[in-house]
Amino acid sequence: MSLVGIFRARDGITALVDSKASCSFAEGSLEESVTRKAEKLFVFPNGNGVAVVCGALQVFTKGGGTIFEKSNQIEDLIRDYLNKHAALDSVFFQELLLKMNTSTLNKEPIYFIVGRKIWAGKYQIEYHKVGYDYYAMKIGNEKDCCFVGGCELYTEPFKHLDYSNKTDSVAALQKFTAAKLQEMIDFFDQTLKYNPVGGTVKSFILK
Repeated sequence: MSLVGIFRARDGITALVDSKASCSFAEGSLEESVTRKAEKLFVFPNGNGVAVVCGALQVFTKGGGTIFEKSNQIEDLIRDYLNKHAALDSVFFQELLLKMNTSTLNKEPIYFIVGRKIWAGKYQIEYHKVGYDYYAMKIGNEKDCCFVGGCELYTEPFKHLDYSNKTDSVAALQKFTAAKLQEMIDFFDQTLKYNPVGGTVKSFILK
């Protein structure tokens, strides 16, 4: 589980992620994957966008005449695409859907939140969900100052924070959201048997 989000101010957008990777077991328990440092934040090569990702962090694929499933880390698929393209676009999400559809082992969807600079002073935030046999997206309207994803213990408070006095400055918004996430991580570290969110808090500003 994770906490990821993109927040919009008048002069830019800021992306926010934790860096903890968890392993889930059949009985529903979670444990930290200490050998894996999950990458959840990706800046587009064209300089006009950023994406954060949560949910299933591996994709199983089957094809090419083989009966065996291959496990692919989602960050590897994203990096491979961005090495050849300027941004994550509709083609990326359609190709990911086709990959997911090759194996019924892909039981958990992958969530993407994307922030794009349309032109100077115009920013767009998007939500994408890719599952085994479906794809859904939502483009935020002018009133949507943030999209967040991940663990509900974190997403619900973030959805209801008062951002009204922070949206004039993306730098202030970055500082506010990063501090809130660290505050929540510290609290749940003390109160939960296992905190599914943690590690280093990372953020990025796009103007």
